[in-house]
Amino acid sequence: MDRFDIEEEPFAGGASGRVYNTRIRDSNKSVVIKKIPIPRNILSPRNVREISLLLELKHPNIVQLLEPVAVMEEQLCLVFECFGWDLQEHMQTKPERYPTLRKSFLQQMLEAVAFCHSKDVIHRDLKPANILVDTNANPPVVKVADFGLARGFITEASLSPEVVTFGYRAPELHLGAPYSTPIDIWSVGCIFFEMVTMKNLIPANCESEEMNRIFSIMGTPTEEIWPGVAELPLYSSDFRRYAPQR
Repeated sequence: MDRFDIEEEPFAGGASGRVYNTRIRDSNKSVVIKKIPIPRNILSPRNVREISLLLELKHPNIVQLLEPVAVMEEQLCLVFECFGWDLQEHMQTKPERYPTLRKSFLQQMLEAVAFCHSKDVIHRDLKPANILVDTNANPPVVKVADFGLARGFITEASLSPEVVTFGYRAPELHLGAPYSTPIDIWSVGCIFFEMVTMKNLIPANCESEEMNRIFSIMGTPTEEIWPGVAELPLYSSDFRRYAPQR
C-alpha cells in the first residue's frame, strides 16, 4: 500500500465497505480504493464472489477493477478506476442536463445490465448511488458499480430476498417469490423514472411502506394477474386492495 496516497476520509460507504479517493504515487494517476472489512483477515465467500465477478465482467459500462491490492489490518483493498460523480449526485447538481442525457444514460445502463445477465449475473442493488458518471467523456459515460450483492445464478430458489435498497425493490422480493434477472430491470425502471421526474417513484423506508406504494401504483396482485401469488410465503389476504393506475 506504500505506493498509494489515500485520503483520510472516505467519500462514500456502506455495509459493504468504504470508498476513498486515492493517487498512485509514481504516476500521479487518480484511482479509487474500496476498503472492505474482513474479520481475522479471512476472505468470505461474498468477498471472493465480488472479486471474481468484477474480474470477469469487462464492459465499457461496468466499472473496472484495476487490481485487488492486499488483505491487511482486517481489510480487503480493491483498486478501481476513478469517477467524479455518482448518478444521484449528478442529478442533484446538474438537473438541467437530464432532458438531453437521460435516453443515453438509460441505454448505457441497460447495455451493462444485459451484459451481466448474459454472463448469468444479477446485480441485485441497482440504484443511482451505484451508477457512476464520467463527465469528462463526451458524451458522458455511465458505469454500473458496487457488485457486493451481485450473484451468479443457476436456479431462482437459491437466491436470498434480502437484497436491493428500498425504493428500487421489485414486488417478488416483497412477497418471497423466486426471482431472477427481472429484478434488475425493475430497478432500472425506477432509476429512469427518477431521471425524468427528479423524484423517487416509490419513496419508502421500510418493507411494508414500499410494498403498499407498489400496490397503489400497479394494483394489488391477484390470482388472475399473478397465478400462484396467494401461495407465496409473504402474501397476505389482508393486503389493502388497489386497482392499477392507468
